[in-house]
Amino acid sequence: MQAQGSEARVTLFTEQIFKVAPELVIHPCEAAWAELVDVDAVVTADAVVFKLGTKSMKAVIAAGMSADDIIATAAVAAKDLSLYTHIVMWIRTTVALALGDLKLLLDDTAQCASPIETLSVPAVPLVNTWTMVKMALAAPASCTAIISVGLEYHTDVAGCTIYLDDIRAITQGHVSPMVSEDVSLKRPLISSKTLRSSRNPLKPVRGNKDIGGAKAIELHAYCQRELRYLFGTVSSANNGGVYTHTFTIGSLPSFMYEKGFEDVGQYFQYGGCKMGSFDCNCPQEGFIDGTFQVMGAKETLATTSFDDVPVDDPFTPFDAFGGEITRAGGAIATATAFKFTFDNQLKGNSYVIDRTNPGERYSIPSGKVVVKGTLTALFEDVVLYNLAIANTEVALTLNFLLGTGAGTVGNEKLTFYFDEAVFQPKSPGIQGDEGILIDLDFEAYLQDDVDGSAIRAVLLNPQ
Repeated sequence: MQAQGSEARVTLFTEQIFKVAPELVIHPCEAAWAELVDVDAVVTADAVVFKLGTKSMKAVIAAGMSADDIIATAAVAAKDLSLYTHIVMWIRTTVALALGDLKLLLDDTAQCASPIETLSVPAVPLVNTWTMVKMALAAPASCTAIISVGLEYHTDVAGCTIYLDDIRAITQGHVSPMVSEDVSLKRPLISSKTLRSSRNPLKPVRGNKDIGGAKAIELHAYCQRELRYLFGTVSSANNGGVYTHTFTIGSLPSFMYEKGFEDVGQYFQYGGCKMGSFDCNCPQEGFIDGTFQVMGAKETLATTSFDDVPVDDPFTPFDAFGGEITRAGGAIATATAFKFTFDNQLKGNSYVIDRTNPGERYSIPSGKVVVKGTLTALFEDVVLYNLAIANTEVALTLNFLLGTGAGTVGNEKLTFYFDEAVFQPKSPGIQGDEGILIDLDFEAYLQDDVDGSAIRAVLLNPQ
């Protein structure tokens, strides 16, 4: 079966540590849960039925078990889950389960005596089939020293056999809408220069891994993850369910980029990724084209997704009819196009001699940000041209809104601010007998603006 682009997806995960998958194994289920076992359950490590590794936790439930009894618990080395958002695990049962029939317990005391987290296990409708389930942590900030994990019996499923495997804390993934992408691993072959008594070539050796590529989008109202990775710093304020996300230039976080071909069960996971640049093109009509350039450090191939039940970020696109270009607060009514490039100047040559991870980037330093663009307008006067000739500082904005722009559903708003910029002089040419356009390149910078960023983005939405 050939993989289809229509069934592929890109999922983004924020990393806590560069090039390290944002997960923490709580219990691999490679050993029997023996800290506490209910007398009405038989708990073993099963080496026949398992999903990952070599074993699973197997619990056979007898008829005498009562609601809210703890089936079993296991002691674990202290785990700090405060940086994670969800718990995922594999589960398989011999009867169908509804939401909450079982509960997963996490505690900082032995035998889950006073659970910090009591998580309802999602429905498992398929019998004798491994299912990945995901549960949101209610209070991750309190889970700094988890030493016990348990499974609680909540609804009568006597005679059921339950298998658990690979219980992990993760940072939740977000499926990111895209037009196309070509993020991939490329690795050259280096030919030998050695001469011998034959004209036949020798076997080449491997070169460094070059991970990267473009992700093209149609600019939309829920692209805050990509903007956070691009800018580096974000502050978010909640005003009655409307969030104002303000993005400014700062230290870049790293993320994992997963390209999933769901129809053939193949997932390419790229760790240690950083956002290199963003090209935005606002025409007079239609969608707003955007292209992110991604650079990464590590590739992992998998047959299951890192997060099999990620969140689908909404796709609510802006279009040119909802756009406006302003200078010093006033609309530039004659503008016909606006495009800009935000470049983080990533350095991709940080390779080291490393036998364990040969050819992988050790780090991805970022350079000084470069922000350049072009404003195209009908040539009716020399106002803009004179600003360029005089090297006059201008404040430009590119503003998109849906509905009222108030930030509620259907009324989202995104504004790019270039608070300090100068135009590059270029007099208009005559291309024929049609109307004359003037193209003015500009460059943004930070000199003394109070907002402290050569480019800012402010996004209003309810997420």
